[in-house]
Amino acid sequence: DSLVRKSITSTLSWQQANDNKGVSSQFYSAIAGYTMSWIPSKWALTASVMSTYNTINDVKNQLFGPGMTLSKGIAKIWRFSYNFTYATNLVDGTSTGHTLNNRLSCQYKPSTHHTFSADAGWLYRKQNKIVVTNASEYRFNIVYG
Repeated sequence: DSLVRKSITSTLSWQQANDNKGVSSQFYSAIAGYTMSWIPSKWALTASVMSTYNTINDVKNQLFGPGMTLSKGIAKIWRFSYNFTYATNLVDGTSTGHTLNNRLSCQYKPSTHHTFSADAGWLYRKQNKIVVTNASEYRFNIVYG
């Protein structure tokens, strides 16, 4: 079936760090995803799950949840995509809230050595009764490379 390409991806990482006072921290992360690409129409859809776990000063932090990306290529030089992730946040096993991250991006690559990209993102943190402050963050980037 050459009209549809399917792939599975996964990433695992581990890091250990020490601060200037000798306090040791450990960081773990895992991501797994499945992508379907429809070759003639240049559409791609990725579904993923992610999790991070770290310990800092004996405090255990965990974040986990799903994500999805939809992208469309046009004429080999344009790519548009939308991505979102939703995560649950835990500290020492107790939920501290949820995070929703949205991102729209556009890439223009007129030649091998020139790429222009722009993206806009919105991050929203919905906290629970333990941490009562909600937060929104907007980001806009324009990059030439």
